[in-house]
Amino acid sequence: MISNGDFELGNVGFTTDLNLSLTGPTTRGIYNVVSNANSFEPSFCPCNNGGNYMIIDSPTTPNLIMYSSQAQVEPNTDYVFSLDVATINNDPNQAVGNLVDLNISINNVVVKANLVPAAACCIWTKINLPWNSGNNTTATISIKNNNTWPWGNDFAIDNVLVREVCKAYDTLNITILPATLNPNPCSVYISPNDTILFNPTTPLSIQLNATQGADYYHWSPSIGLSDTIISNPIATINNSIQYVLEAYYVDDENLVYNGDFELGNTGFTTELNLSTNLWPAGNYNIVTAANRYHNLFGTCTNGGKFFVANGASTPNLIVYQTVVNVTPNTDYEFSFEATNVSSSIIQSELSIFQFSVNSQQLGDAFTILPTQCTWTKFHKFWNSGTNTTATITILNQNIAAGGNDFAIDNVALRAVCKAYDTINISLTTSNVDTCTVEIFQNDTTYYTSEP
Repeated sequence: MISNGDFELGNVGFTTDLNLSLTGPTTRGIYNVVSNANSFEPSFCPCNNGGNYMIIDSPTTPNLIMYSSQAQVEPNTDYVFSLDVATINNDPNQAVGNLVDLNISINNVVVKANLVPAAACCIWTKINLPWNSGNNTTATISIKNNNTWPWGNDFAIDNVLVREVCKAYDTLNITILPATLNPNPCSVYISPNDTILFNPTTPLSIQLNATQGADYYHWSPSIGLSDTIISNPIATINNSIQYVLEAYYVDDENLVYNGDFELGNTGFTTELNLSTNLWPAGNYNIVTAANRYHNLFGTCTNGGKFFVANGASTPNLIVYQTVVNVTPNTDYEFSFEATNVSSSIIQSELSIFQFSVNSQQLGDAFTILPTQCTWTKFHKFWNSGTNTTATITILNQNIAAGGNDFAIDNVALRAVCKAYDTINISLTTSNVDTCTVEIFQNDTTYYTSEP
């Protein structure tokens, strides 16, 4: 439905704000239709895609249309728009921030933002975007490049297509039967059961074991325990004692909308400035690599998109804030991941985070690790009390102008179920000559409702 979408007819069937060049790049903002980018410019890669394609040496002027074409469509019909895109710059030290950053729109509505091709040369990536025509009878396809960096920002497109889609439907009913082996997953049990030990002459060591599968454990008191946050510590005792175990089961559902930032710059507010230039303090963006908009930031990644910022020099600015609906009188775990993206490891220049829920500070402010690109998870527990909403706020308390560059990801608020159990270890003397073990009371497990 797109005329000459494969460019086999040459420089026809589309419009562009760029200048056609037949002799190689003499300035930025030019294009041509070729079968080998290297034959047009020696610094371009010898890419092949089975025929002609359009190559672009991107302009330094923003908001120019790289490619535009129009197709006739039927109203209220589903279509798929697709194209191939590849990097053609042959610089082996190509920085992520130099790569093309495309916005694709249909009838002036963006259907794909921040499309970044593979950094390696000639790796053609096919993009498929669903679109419904609504009441339109034409579809005007426009491609713009958000990146105006003058070097390395060179790419090729091919096989621009709009195709009608037929949707077929079916259903599958899944019935979840009641669990029989574990009717209450929010529970914990300590073994051995309560124990009486007679005539100890030296401190005794007992291996404690709790039910596996909880997300967090906390034993108290800590007296005589080898560890207080694992399921199976060793208790070394010389007096009678009772240990209390709390087991925390965290629900899988994250109540924070777009907490992983995969939907981009939405679902939160901030007092920092959204920008594709992260050199000034107080600017941020949503990226897949930390050095996307600042070539001195580390090449940090985290399996998808995340929030990266050059820390503000103004105190008490909100880095991140969002509002979540909660259930009253319920325990929750608030967590997020953070890393230093600056090359600075000076302690006074590292970001210092403080987070709160409904203006209640959770824990002390903490400094991120100095190691670049080392993601650390921070978490605290919070009880909702009478609240039905939770306003989550993250502040950066460091206002240093140098360093103080950070990234955050996977902001989460999850319901928590607490389960409890106790064990009593009693030491006593007796006139008998042997050491015996007696179970005198079964443990009782107390638990809250399932998360």
